[in-house]
Order: sequence, then C-alpha cells, then structure tokens
Amino acid sequence: MAADPVRVLLHRRYRQRAARGHGRGRQRRQARSPDERHGSARRPAHGDVRGGQGQLVHGPHRDQPARQLLRRVRLRRRAGLQAATAARRVRPRLRALPALGGEHAGLAAREARRSSRRRVIGNATHEIPRHEINLDFARNQVDTLQRLIESALEDAESDPDALSAARRRALMRFEYLTALDPSAGEEETWQAAVFASQTANAVFARTSKSEDAVPCQLGDRVYELPVLGPNHHATPVDWLTAAFLAVITRSEKRVAELVKVGKYTLRGSGAQVEDYVQPWVETLQRYLGGDQVPPALLESVIDLTDPEQAKFASRDFMLLVAYPPANILFRVLRGTAEQFNDALMQATTAHRDYWRQADFADNPDGFIALATLAMAIRGRDNGFPVEVESGYLPENLVNGTWSDR
Repeated sequence: MAADPVRVLLHRRYRQRAARGHGRGRQRRQARSPDERHGSARRPAHGDVRGGQGQLVHGPHRDQPARQLLRRVRLRRRAGLQAATAARRVRPRLRALPALGGEHAGLAAREARRSSRRRVIGNATHEIPRHEINLDFARNQVDTLQRLIESALEDAESDPDALSAARRRALMRFEYLTALDPSAGEEETWQAAVFASQTANAVFARTSKSEDAVPCQLGDRVYELPVLGPNHHATPVDWLTAAFLAVITRSEKRVAELVKVGKYTLRGSGAQVEDYVQPWVETLQRYLGGDQVPPALLESVIDLTDPEQAKFASRDFMLLVAYPPANILFRVLRGTAEQFNDALMQATTAHRDYWRQADFADNPDGFIALATLAMAIRGRDNGFPVEVESGYLPENLVNGTWSDR
C-alpha cells in the first residue's frame, strides 16, 4: 500500500523542526558557564539591559543606541515606580476611609446615594449640611469673645502670653461667626477672619526677628510686640492654623512670612506632635512658596496619617481630620477636576462625621473646616471647579468675594 503523501510531508516537516530545536537547545546549554548550569549565575544588576547580541550593557558604552536605550529604560522604570507607589498608597486609603464601623461604616455609601439623587443645571453639586449648632449660644459667644480679645490686646505689648490668648479667642470668634453666617456674606465675618489671620502670624513674627520688638498690624492698630524667639506658643500645629488662615484670607504677604519660618523655630517650641505634622509643614512651605513638592514628601504625609501611626491623637482624628486635606492637595498637584472634587466631598463629609460626635459638637473648631477650606481655595485658584457646597466651606470665602474689596 502506497504511503499517503500528505502524511509523509507532515512527518518530514516535524523531523526538520525537531532537529532545529534540538540544535539550538544544545548550543544554549554549551554556551552557559559552569556557574549558570548550577543555578548560581550572576543576576543582572539594577539598570542593566541586553545589547543587540545578548551582551549585558553596564553603565557608559561606546554604542550610542545602547546607551540611549539604557537611559530610556531607567527613566521609564523610575516613572513607573513613582506612579505605582502613589496609586498604591493613595487608593487603598480612599477605600479605607469608611472602614471604621458604626456611624462611619456607611460614609461612602451614603454619599454615593446622595450624589446620585442630587443634580443641578450644569455641574453636579454635592451639598453637605453642617451638624446642628446652638445659634443662641454662638451669638452670645461672639460678643463675649470680642470683649476678651480687647482685654488681651491691652496687655499684648507687655505680657508675652497676651497675644496667644488673643489669637485663640480671635479664631474662636471667627468660627462662631461662620455658624451665624454660613456663607460668610457679612463683612463682620470677613473682618474676623482677617483679624484671626493677623494674630496667628504675629505669634511667629515674634520668633524670627533679632530686634527687641516687632511691629504688627492687628485690626486697625499697629502693636510693638516683644520678641521672644522660639517659644511654646509657636508650635508646628499653630503654624498650620496660621497657614490655613492666610490662604483663606488670600494674603500673599502673610503666606510669604510663614514660608520663611524655619525648622529651628518650630522645633524650638518643644511641642510633641504627631509624626505627620513636620513633613506636612514642610510640604506646605514648599507648595505655598512656589517650590516643587517632592512626591516622596507628600507620600510620607499620607503614610504617617495612617491611624496605626497615631501617638497622641485618636484613630478617628487621624483618618477623618488629619488625612483628608493632604489627599486634596495630592489631587490639586496630580489629579483631575473630578478627583479633586471627590477628595473635597470626602474630606468635608469626614469633617462633619468627626465633629458632630457628642463630645465635639459644641467645639467651634468643627464649625468650619479650616484645612479643607484652604485646600479647596488652592484648587479653585488652580482652575478646578468647586462642586461641593457646605456651611463648613463658606461660599464667599471659597470664591474670594471679600478679598477683592
């Protein structure tokens, strides 16, 4: 019986292909060194690439195409590592925000349902109502604090502690006024914000001068304040508050003054703070001063606001108050308008969930989200639309209505 010609042809091709593969395998085995055959071959160093004939290219090489390829690989690898690191560190935290349980467990789900039901003509607007505030008590506090501020300022030029007392009372008065004037549409609210910013900066003006006294504008009067050098009133946390107020009142002069405050001044206060505070101050000094913010610096702030890193603050504070503003700044620097507004909505909601707790509901620090408001303003000034409306973010402060007058 004659052989099938098709089967003969297929068999011949199979034998030829097998012979070629066997030859290449034998050549590869012979080319390997003894170390490689025993599994101890030197692995290519970081940054090594293969040349045109399979040789390793180490560092500079006379072959220009190979050197260019090496440079492209290194740049691509570096960019990929930075992008992957940022995504890995930021995205898990976004998912972890509502993972505390209890009233925080449904935070993301509730906001998703609210935002899906709420629509306005044009851009989608997310409304985040403020927690209940005793307005009668707030009104009384505004008047009481004004008297206390005036009393403290009478001694500001002679008593080193008087300015710090005036600063705290000025901030509280501004916060109580935002409870009575949620949009900050009244001139009194704006003037209170400016005065609170002036007193906050004056505390640091006393630390960085070599003279015996420094002139500071507080309201309608210039005070000659005694210089103290680094002191316990000028802590890193106080610096953050002063920076947020300077941004809110859009004072380039006060921002520039705070950018010049050195690490020695802040560390000389002797204050014990959370580990995230120092890199957060450095990040804001670079950003507000117009310098580049290294990705690793902002990433360290995000890492150190993890609740597991807390030394003095509660887990709730780290997750709902400390972390969100850093996330907004991350989106301002590297995100889209949608990501910026998502971070802003999340931060405002987290602020409400923290300060509406029974232990904090009457604390004026919760009436306005200072850090979140400051980051919202920077985002708006960078061209991002602000699509979150809340009493925690007074509209006229976000839009800079009073700063133009």
